[in-house]
Amino acid sequence: MRRRGKVRKNRVPYRPHLDTRLIKLGKSHLTLRDSFKGNFIIGGTGSGKSSSVLDAHIRSQLACGAGGIFLTSKVEDTENYLRIIHEMGRIEDVMVMDESAKVQFNLLDYCAATTASDGFSYNLVLLLIQLSDALRVAKGTQSDDSSNAFFRDAAERWLASALPLLVLAKPRVQMRDLYDFFLSVPQSAEQIKQAEWQRNSLRWQVLESLSHRANDGDIAALRVLKEHADVWLKETPSLGQKTRSSIVASITNIIAPLMSGVFHDIFGQGTHWVPLMARTHGTLLIISLPVLKYGALAAAIQNVVKTQFGMALQAEKATKRDRATFIIMDEYHQYAAAEEDARLLATARSAKLATYMAIQDINVLKSRLGNEAAEAIINLAGNKFLLANNSVPTNAFSADLIGRTKKQNFSHTVSHGQNVGGGLNQGEQSGGTSGGDGVNQSVVRSISEYETYRVQPSYFSHGLRTGGPPHKMVDMFVVCNGRTFPETKEHWIKSAWRQL
Repeated sequence: MRRRGKVRKNRVPYRPHLDTRLIKLGKSHLTLRDSFKGNFIIGGTGSGKSSSVLDAHIRSQLACGAGGIFLTSKVEDTENYLRIIHEMGRIEDVMVMDESAKVQFNLLDYCAATTASDGFSYNLVLLLIQLSDALRVAKGTQSDDSSNAFFRDAAERWLASALPLLVLAKPRVQMRDLYDFFLSVPQSAEQIKQAEWQRNSLRWQVLESLSHRANDGDIAALRVLKEHADVWLKETPSLGQKTRSSIVASITNIIAPLMSGVFHDIFGQGTHWVPLMARTHGTLLIISLPVLKYGALAAAIQNVVKTQFGMALQAEKATKRDRATFIIMDEYHQYAAAEEDARLLATARSAKLATYMAIQDINVLKSRLGNEAAEAIINLAGNKFLLANNSVPTNAFSADLIGRTKKQNFSHTVSHGQNVGGGLNQGEQSGGTSGGDGVNQSVVRSISEYETYRVQPSYFSHGLRTGGPPHKMVDMFVVCNGRTFPETKEHWIKSAWRQL
């Protein structure tokens, strides 16, 4: 790896071999193969996790020619990533997705052409639900209660019937089209026959267009009309006004936040970047929409791009010659998604995808996702990097990861005793005396076993260096599932990393 300030001048060739060495750990190395197991970095504020572990891993992946995406939490993240990329000679591979919308990614179009193609249009519905749920999680709000479940289910079913029609009828599907489609819901069967409603209804225009195509022999148009036309021509007009309005409201609540502002500018128009560019060209995408600046919607955007990126790479089997890819997620809790991330970690290895998740405190992640979901994601990451921390629960977690050991307690007790006695008796005719003394000693030896931490939790609070002058060294424990380090004969090793 190159030090800061030294810039590679030549184009970096990519190294796809799984045994390519990335990071030196004592007498061993972490390889490209190891990185695909998932990497979880835990360190408190000022522990050096971003400036040592994350920095070193980013450089090692860039040196291999890997492509990937960078999620951003803090305003300075983009500048830091650009500096590292420049120093590693990869600046020509960078695309920056920010509020300027110079880099766009039309989500509906992309999904329609990939995961939702060939009869799998329901994946478009799942995408919209994911977007909605990601925004809800980012805001910290709870899921819909049971009283809204009926309308939520109906909204999903209506979306599943609308999207195949729109995808086939429109050359490019946009959020606005979907929104207008539902706003033009007929209030009655009689209204469908009215010429004025037909002129102003996108729904009618889509159905009419597909009907003409079906009459001209278009098999795809005929199929979607048979499957979905009755929902809009018979079912929706027959519903009561209140029920119909509630379902439409549920749908527009899902769509409305996604069809305006920065989200629409980036994800509702053209396409300049698609996920597989990371594998085929080594493209590096920085999503420069820091959560601490732009809030919940920025978190939702990054979460969705991350999920689509993972799905795209996993949809095609990676070969031995394929380029490695990665996802960088500092302050991971800002864009964590329980089910999607668990699936991503479980199968990332076969996709040659390395995931890097850095957090300060496991309790923050648990409060975001819930205990079970957070623990599942942490457990799926095969490599853990444990740095200095002042969080008692986090330090206990780190100590538990390293494990416990049995120790023996020896005791040696010696006791001494002494006794002295005497007597005198005398009579008129005779007399006598008697006396005696004695010494006794006992020795007791015992051995007892007890269990204790190999590394005490408190050691993470005071025993690890956190970088800074003069030596700029950061201490940590590295725990790797299924591996034995020669220095410890265990699955863990203590390591010192230079702060870059």
